[in-house]
Amino acid sequence: AITWFKKINPVSLSSKEATFPLEVLYCNNCSLSQLSIVVNPKILFSKYVYRSSISKTFQEHCKKMAETVSKIFSGKNILIVDIASNDGCLLQQFKPYGFHAWGIDLDSDPAKIRQSAQQLGLNYPLLMDTEGSVAKLFWIDDLPALFILDRDGRIRQVLEGEAVTNT
Repeated sequence: AITWFKKINPVSLSSKEATFPLEVLYCNNCSLSQLSIVVNPKILFSKYVYRSSISKTFQEHCKKMAETVSKIFSGKNILIVDIASNDGCLLQQFKPYGFHAWGIDLDSDPAKIRQSAQQLGLNYPLLMDTEGSVAKLFWIDDLPALFILDRDGRIRQVLEGEAVTNT
């Protein structure tokens, strides 16, 4: 028997999941493309089970991204802030370079995030933003988002969505 099947609640298998239209809008003038609707983060992340660190490919991507950022900001007192930091897979890669880091996660289960952070041995602040207030404050439309701030608190660079995952 596979033990993880015992954790599935049979009621949840029969309940209907929310669905949303997948329509991409495109502007012929500026080439902007975006989804036609924005799904409330509470719906998307309230039972979010994916952990970034399970993907070896994503771990390698995070390592390369940290290397690139370290070359650009070498020797500078920099704070890295990862919005939608999940289990800290990206921020963990900044540890060898001595950057300060904060993770902000949207998950509604702080205990789950804390447990993942402990398993990875992360030692930076992990902040919970279950309402998505930080993303709204900085007009972040595409998650995850990575902010790089200088010692005076000025935002030096922002990478959003695909820029974070495809850097």
